[in-house]
Amino acid sequence: VGLLGLALQVVEFCKLDPWQCAFQPFVHRCVESTTCSDDDIRALVDAARGPSQAHMFMHSDGHEALGTCGSPQRGLWQMLEEGLMATSGMDPEGCKLSATGARLYSRVADEILSVQQ
Repeated sequence: VGLLGLALQVVEFCKLDPWQCAFQPFVHRCVESTTCSDDDIRALVDAARGPSQAHMFMHSDGHEALGTCGSPQRGLWQMLEEGLMATSGMDPEGCKLSATGARLYSRVADEILSVQQ
C-alpha cells in the first residue's frame, strides 16, 4: 500500500524489477493522493504504517514524515523522491545518474503524466 522502503528491500533481495514491483504501485498511490482529502490520506498512511512506522517513511519522528509540515500527501511524494534517489544509482553529489536510474526516473514521470490524464 504505502511501504515503498520495505518493497525496495524485498525487490533487492529477490532480484525483482523495482519499477514493476515497487515504484509503479507507489506512483499510483501518490497521484491518487492529489485528489483525496488529507483525512483520507492520513487514514491510508495509518493503515499502511501499522504498529511500527519503521518502513513507512525514510525520515520520520515515529508518527509522521519529517519535513512535510504534517502533510501525509507530502510524505508520500517525499518517500517517492527518496526511494528514487536510493535506487537510481545517483552519485553522492547528485550530479550523475546511471542509465538504469535515468530509465527509472523517466518511467516514473511517464506514469505520473499518464495517470493524471
